[in-house]
Amino acid sequence: MRSSTARGQLTSLFREALDRLTIAHTEPDPRLVLLRAVDLFDSLYDRGQHPQPGTISRYLCEARGWDAQEAEWVAGIWEVVVALKSLRSVREAG
Repeated sequence: MRSSTARGQLTSLFREALDRLTIAHTEPDPRLVLLRAVDLFDSLYDRGQHPQPGTISRYLCEARGWDAQEAEWVAGIWEVVVALKSLRSVREAG
């Protein structure tokens, strides 16, 4: 059961955020969903949540029934947020 594996690697806080994103996924404008993802991921990163992108896309596909391509886009947004946050940390430290 891969979906239970994906669920097991995400904290309940992160799963709740992805579940909220799934509800927003029904919005007619996909850009709004992407903006919500950025806001959610920004907040989650600041709260110490750091799952792997593949875990995010697997959870969205297997547990929430997302299309694989859309789930990959969301995982890609997570990667961008992580990269930007990491860059900011390096700049502030240096």
